[in-house]
Amino acid sequence: MKNWLKSLTWHRITSAYSSKKHVGESIKQYITNYKFGLIEARLTYSKLTLSEIAHEFSFTDESHFCRQFKKYSGITPTEFRRRNLPIKKRDDLHLLIVYFIKVVA
Repeated sequence: MKNWLKSLTWHRITSAYSSKKHVGESIKQYITNYKFGLIEARLTYSKLTLSEIAHEFSFTDESHFCRQFKKYSGITPTEFRRRNLPIKKRDDLHLLIVYFIKVVA
């Protein structure tokens, strides 16, 4: 990543952290949570391989990425991806809405 882009990203993260002083977590924990939140989004909404995601987030290799992800979330990235498949069809979304309406009503 270009230095100016890293600087901009760092500025955005630290600005967000300082504006949320009530969260009660260290800057290191905040950055870790932010990073794994982005990783979870990649796993859910992209078709990138685990190796590609590992490289994108500067893990040494896929194995290291998988160990760290499991340490953070308690499940493997593959299991996370399986459990969090996005709804792709409009019909599926309709069924989900109907289900929630029945459950809430």
